[in-house]
Amino acid sequence: MPTTRHTGQTAKQATGAAGRRIHQRVECELVAGFSIAATGQTGTARCVNIGLGGLRVDFPVEIAIPAEIALQIQVPGEDPIDAKGRVVWTVTDRIDSPYPTGLQLQELPDAERRRLYDLVGRLTG
Repeated sequence: MPTTRHTGQTAKQATGAAGRRIHQRVECELVAGFSIAATGQTGTARCVNIGLGGLRVDFPVEIAIPAEIALQIQVPGEDPIDAKGRVVWTVTDRIDSPYPTGLQLQELPDAERRRLYDLVGRLTG
């Protein structure tokens, strides 16, 4: 299994700074637009799992730790959920994309947090 740049752990082991997640994650197949202000990179990526605290996204480009990323998570039949995330782990031993990357969500406005909570509930149930 590929290793992560941040910890040297496998992608399944790298679950955050404390070694465990606070919030439940659910599997998903969502598209997200992204932009990275520090590098000017923009594009579309695939969300693989999502929770109230973070998500795993497969990016078409390698992204450095601890990049700050703006996301527009596409929810079928709804407006996108706007979120900001900080890269906490990424797989670096790929020759080509996708690059699995773990993001910790940052500063979600209350309205977007409620929408994310509802989305996670729908995906769970």
